[in-house]
Amino acid sequence: MFGRSLKSEIINSIHFQRQCGRNASPKTNIDDKINQAKRHFVQSSFSKKKNELDKALVRFIVKDIQPLAVVDDDGFAEFVHALDPRCCLPSRRHLRDVLLEQAYQKTVQHIGEILKPIKFIALTYDGWTSRTTQGYLVVTGHFIFEEKLSTATLGVIPIPSRSTSKNLKELIFSVLKRFPSVSVVCAVTDSGSNMISACDLMKIKYKTRSAL
Repeated sequence: MFGRSLKSEIINSIHFQRQCGRNASPKTNIDDKINQAKRHFVQSSFSKKKNELDKALVRFIVKDIQPLAVVDDDGFAEFVHALDPRCCLPSRRHLRDVLLEQAYQKTVQHIGEILKPIKFIALTYDGWTSRTTQGYLVVTGHFIFEEKLSTATLGVIPIPSRSTSKNLKELIFSVLKRFPSVSVVCAVTDSGSNMISACDLMKIKYKTRSAL
């Protein structure tokens, strides 16, 4: 592929010389074209490698629940440099706003494709509070896929206000709207009155964990 590219560059260079009638040395121009093609090939190859490394970095952070600040750690940067001196770690902002967002959208799309043929799904949902006291609602789906019981996290949504049953219902519905092909048959949650009332508002059969 690279050889064909160089051959094309050389032919184009010769045609250019003939058409323009320049007196410059053909060999010099051909050498310049070859060097330019080599640089383009190396840059293009590393660009693809950089994309693969960025995706691997996102998988590392997600799978091992690493903080985004790991890209700012000197020791981690030295380790990555030892693996490939050409590799430059993305900034924390680029990691958060671009790479993780791309991975998230791709994952949501992938789960949506899996759930397209699925008619029925069961939910588990529960609240979680971060160290900064931000509340989150975690919604997990359980379904039969390829004759096996499968599980997928459908959403981790920040709770913008009080975690009333009405607010929880709206948050759960906002998650389910992404997967319109499925019908919820039942749910499992904790024994909190707001969690139970949310099921009542959604008219979904439920079980509490303490009753299982």
